[in-house]
Amino acid sequence: MQVIINQDILIAEDVRLVKRLFKVGKDANFPDGLKFAYQYLVFKGGEWRMFVALTEGNRGG
Repeated sequence: MQVIINQDILIAEDVRLVKRLFKVGKDANFPDGLKFAYQYLVFKGGEWRMFVALTEGNRGG
């Protein structure tokens, strides 16, 4: 898996959005050979905590 995009965007002092795009092998689940992932993180209690994670899942059936 090769990383094509890896962005860490500071939205506010305590909020980040991490975007990643990966080149993967083409198959039934990833016919275009690309996989994405987004993470929404919030700084709370002295650490970054993942609030939401969105990844490309299985496209089949």
